[in-house]
Amino acid sequence: MEWNRAAESLTGFRRDDVLGGPLPHLTPAQRDDLRSALATFEDWAEEVPLVFPRRHADGRTIEVCVTAYTRLTDADGRPVGFGSFFRAVRSTDPRTHARNVYSRALAQSARRDEVVTAVAMVLQDLLPGDAGYMLTRGPTGWDGSVAIGDHQEVAESIHMDSPSALDDVAETGIAQLLELPINGVTTAALAIPAGPQPAGTVLALVGEGVRRRDDDSLELAGALASEAWAALRRVDALADLEGKVEILEAIAGVAQASGLDPDRIVNHIARHAANALSCERSAIYLWDDDRSELELAAFHSSDRTWEPGDVIHAEGRRAAEEMFASVEPFLTQDTRTCPWLAGPWDRETGAISVHGLPLLVGELEVGYLVVAHTDANPRGFTSLCTQVGAALSRQAALAISNARLLASQAEANRLLHEGNRRRADYVEGITHDLRTPITAVLGFAKTLRRAGGRLSEQDREEALDTIERQALRVSRMLDDMMDSARADAGELQPDKQVAVPLHHVVSEALLIAAPEQRSRLSASCDPTVIAWGDADQLTRVVQNLIANALRYVPGSSPVEVVVERTDGMAQMLVVDHGPGMPAGVNVFGRFARGDVRGTGLGLYTVKTIVEAHGGSIVLRDTPGGGTTMDVRLPLFGDGS
Repeated sequence: MEWNRAAESLTGFRRDDVLGGPLPHLTPAQRDDLRSALATFEDWAEEVPLVFPRRHADGRTIEVCVTAYTRLTDADGRPVGFGSFFRAVRSTDPRTHARNVYSRALAQSARRDEVVTAVAMVLQDLLPGDAGYMLTRGPTGWDGSVAIGDHQEVAESIHMDSPSALDDVAETGIAQLLELPINGVTTAALAIPAGPQPAGTVLALVGEGVRRRDDDSLELAGALASEAWAALRRVDALADLEGKVEILEAIAGVAQASGLDPDRIVNHIARHAANALSCERSAIYLWDDDRSELELAAFHSSDRTWEPGDVIHAEGRRAAEEMFASVEPFLTQDTRTCPWLAGPWDRETGAISVHGLPLLVGELEVGYLVVAHTDANPRGFTSLCTQVGAALSRQAALAISNARLLASQAEANRLLHEGNRRRADYVEGITHDLRTPITAVLGFAKTLRRAGGRLSEQDREEALDTIERQALRVSRMLDDMMDSARADAGELQPDKQVAVPLHHVVSEALLIAAPEQRSRLSASCDPTVIAWGDADQLTRVVQNLIANALRYVPGSSPVEVVVERTDGMAQMLVVDHGPGMPAGVNVFGRFARGDVRGTGLGLYTVKTIVEAHGGSIVLRDTPGGGTTMDVRLPLFGDGS
């Protein structure tokens, strides 16, 4: 075995102290390790350089750097031992290696927690202390921001008013030992400047080792603290950039729904919100037109299935109303703290954390967006989530509001077009209806003027009857138009309220309605049924119902009028056996008509008069085919 002068100088042991006996610079445990290591020499001999503790002749412990190992064999090539080459440790050996590892870890960090892990690693290997806190200078003093090797809540509780010793550390760039208030206890801390002086950032190390330090340690600590500051700035900037990208993606996802109808837009936004915020459930609640009730407009769930009519949705709507009682964003990271949450937002249904955002256009509440993480992937909402959610809800509110406006405009245009078409049909119909009786009146009037003296008494009476009948027909149409205008103005009310025997009303209507088709008409009336109202207006009701039935029933098909007492009301039925009313026609609407000409005001006027009398009218199918108009009126003397 060789033991040169360099070894003697480094360890204090002479060559004669080492050769031929137990190695004095090794502890007994280290000697045992070397004996067992001989068998596995090939596995570890390449792992150099390494730093090891060794004994000095004066009794202290020193560090040496082993730079190489050599294997010793006998004449037959069998291993009999090994030797090592070692030297004094330079500052570049362990610290440079550890710092390079640390710097590489910082360079590869993409998130704040990875930076914190790297700084915690260097605390253990290179720097004094057990924990550390990044402190940042603010307008009122110094506040903790990042905890290293300790709980984040501890860092956030630290505050020191300015001016303080931390100001000197930041401004001079020189580390200082000072007292730091941590959890209400004053603790010794080594404050190390981190980053440039304007950054106002200090790394405070605490623990047993902060008082034992040397200049080399302080110099290394300052460099590493500044690297940590730069890494935090970089990952924060990266996170901010990623956050902006997520916000833009969230906005773009809503913008893709433009041009859809309101129902499709809200369903798209509900799905997109769940994806953008990595949530399992989302819902959109919208106010109805008169803002009297909140309604579920869309619901998305990837963790379980509920039917649209489930009672759980009604419970969720009520919970949403509670969330937004103050029209503010709602956030809970633990639904157990909000026992009033119900439906899809209840812990019992798997909801873990819930975030609700109002959908506002200016100061107008359109509705609410609610999203939730569930036990399928339990986690909470980060500050980035709230930023993405706020941007998404603003864009969603505009998209939904615009879609509603466009749908309303389209519906208004449709109704306007329909109204114009009906008015045109009305003008055409009334022109046609007026021309027929006026032509008959003019024709018979000319006949009487030119050949009146040559006509028989019977022919002259028939001509006068025709003139009178057609004039009454014109008068009835004009009455319908006048009553329609009064109904639109809300002025069509009974002119008088008296006892009206309905069988008299029916008899009068049968005489006036259609004399030329009287053979088709029949009546069955209970003479004891007496209504309360205006006899003239009720007569016009029966006239219009008869005229309407005759107009739509072809040939000689009969029309019957029935008056009876039913359910404490006076009931009039006008029954025909024709083809029935066309599907999709609001027969009581203004200008409503089937496939024949007419003013379209008859049944509209009938309904208005009946309702003004406190009654009702419905259309029913006649058994065997046809239509039955069922009119109910208050009975005279019933106290109404």
